[in-house]
Amino acid sequence: MRDRLRQTVATYANFKAVVFYDAPLPGDVLGQDYDRVGFIELEGLKDLILLPEADYYVCGPIPFMRAQHDALRALDIPEARINYEVFGPDLLAE
Repeated sequence: MRDRLRQTVATYANFKAVVFYDAPLPGDVLGQDYDRVGFIELEGLKDLILLPEADYYVCGPIPFMRAQHDALRALDIPEARINYEVFGPDLLAE
């Protein structure tokens, strides 16, 4: 995915990527392979990526989606602009 993301950034001048690694590998280089350590944190990115008229799409495991939904709502993004797609091991839990 990293190569595809880099190609997209190089192709579209208005495309901005901020890559978070929760646990960078020993060979990963800050500023080259990733931009920030930890989980996605929207409060620190709000001036870079949040637009009031945008639609937001969140996909991933349920705990991740809950955290992102709550962060978007805390930044006054309307519920109608937040969209979801669930995937991951949570779907298989009984």
